[in-house]
Amino acid sequence: MKKNALQICTLALCAALLALDIAQSARISALEERLDGGLERLAQQINSSGQNVTQRVEALLEEAESSVSSYALIPRGIDSEARTLLAEASVELKSWGGDTHAALLAAVGGEELSLPMEGAYSAQLALPLEAGTELRLAVLISAGGQESREELGAWEDLAMLLPLQNGGGGWSGPEYIGGRLRSQFHITIEGYDGPPGAIADAAFTVYKNGEPAQEFAAVIDPMSGPPDAVCYTVDTENNDWSIECGAGDIIEIRFTCVDGYGLGYDFLFQRWSPGAEDAGEPDGGEALRLFWPEQ
Repeated sequence: MKKNALQICTLALCAALLALDIAQSARISALEERLDGGLERLAQQINSSGQNVTQRVEALLEEAESSVSSYALIPRGIDSEARTLLAEASVELKSWGGDTHAALLAAVGGEELSLPMEGAYSAQLALPLEAGTELRLAVLISAGGQESREELGAWEDLAMLLPLQNGGGGWSGPEYIGGRLRSQFHITIEGYDGPPGAIADAAFTVYKNGEPAQEFAAVIDPMSGPPDAVCYTVDTENNDWSIECGAGDIIEIRFTCVDGYGLGYDFLFQRWSPGAEDAGEPDGGEALRLFWPEQ
């Protein structure tokens, strides 16, 4: 009996030791995984920090080598007769002398214009009013018989400088019930740098599969409106909107208005398709179209 009891105790002890060994192995594996993960995150942080430091150093070196302290491009309005956007570009140099001259280089619409910068190195621009036109500015500095060119900045679309801007908006749903798409919505119109100026002829046009289907006068939304912007909604009972359509039809809502200079804006507000999370963007669906109303 004693021998059997000893064997049982031995087996129980071995089982306990085995269980303890398994538990310790699991803990060691977990610790190794945590350590590996921690080392990997640390390596990523070090790598990211190194890249940030490198980028910052490169930026500081470029800034130190630059002759330009600062620059600005300020819209000054619209010439409705010439149909151009007026703007003033200015450059502040870190140092200059009596023989220092500067010329503004403006690349727009595939052409580069050279304009002498007068006085405190400023120049007046008249830019073609076409949505989607890119603008790039540089300055050519001559002093002491040497010339240097420095890039200033780029605007991928001249629309970024226009008096009126599409600030987004808000909407409910839309819900598709009984073959009709329904929503309440408003579009937010902002100014270039502050509240928008005069706005006239505000309206919504709804397209179904690329064809005009509805037109609504636009009114200021009584329920929305940040202090530095204006929100417009459809002029209907309770500002409700709906349209009869089928699953898969593409419904596009556009907002049109005219600014104080007489320039017309046609903003894409929203594009919906019943049964689809994203209606996509059909051909010709530009986010902004500019036009000049008939006089």
